[in-house]
Amino acid sequence: GRTEIVDLDGLKGFIHIINVLGEKLINDEDFYLFGQVSEMFSEEEVKECLSLAGETNPIIKKYYDAVMEFNGKGKEEDIPDSNELSLEEVFNIIDRTKDRNRNFELRSFGRKAKIFEIEQVLGRLLKEDEKFKKLACLEVFTDRAFPSLELGLFDLLQVEDKDIRYNSIWAMSNVEDKKVREFAVNYLNAKGKKCDPSMLKLLENNYQPGDHKLIESVLKDWDDPDDNHEAVLNLLRINDKKERPELAGGFLWAYDHTPCSHCRGSIVESLVDWEEAPVLMLEECLMDCQEDTVELAKSSFE
Repeated sequence: GRTEIVDLDGLKGFIHIINVLGEKLINDEDFYLFGQVSEMFSEEEVKECLSLAGETNPIIKKYYDAVMEFNGKGKEEDIPDSNELSLEEVFNIIDRTKDRNRNFELRSFGRKAKIFEIEQVLGRLLKEDEKFKKLACLEVFTDRAFPSLELGLFDLLQVEDKDIRYNSIWAMSNVEDKKVREFAVNYLNAKGKKCDPSMLKLLENNYQPGDHKLIESVLKDWDDPDDNHEAVLNLLRINDKKERPELAGGFLWAYDHTPCSHCRGSIVESLVDWEEAPVLMLEECLMDCQEDTVELAKSSFE
């Protein structure tokens, strides 16, 4: 869920992750996330953000110092760089892929690739049978819409393999198209509360006024906390595209079911803005573990 939080909330989300996991990341010399975020923004921007946050937060200051020391040891090769890959190099990476670990270089390539390169990766995806190579192809489309909606892509949204299904949904969610919306609406109507919460992401770029009723009809307490978190993240993503106060009912559900304090803070912020935050919720937020959420609740009573 780390990259999902950064995808949703940018550098603010990154700082939250470091505040929570900083000590562990430092002890493990795990600075891969720093490299990923540097690809999404820029290394200098990320360093400046860490430096400023570290002025008042000792954990973030310690992480920032560790990153600088790590770079100074000549270990930059362990952090993804921003060098652009050729299409041949991308296919070589795909051919060498033997596990489900995500490759951020492929994601970066997808954002910058020319249309003819993207079309060739799409062709490889539709022909590929081996799971991990298929996942590597899908990684290219993390932040890039498919150039065309081949029928085989909709089949990938319904495969039994959860990894392939999830990455396919993520990639398809970049597409704003009536076919994607129609698929999402038909799926959610048919599955109801038995739906895969990842499917809600297909509405991120295909939401229409009134869809909040359909969304609320499928929300439930999933057995797996990660599924609850996935549903919450997708509600936040839909709202992040455009403020939608009609989602308040879904956000109230999200507040009760999210396992993530960072998401909870975003939920409360929107509900306060929409004047839909119950008094009991705000009173509870006065004891929240997130300082920003506590301050937001306090200001609501002033």
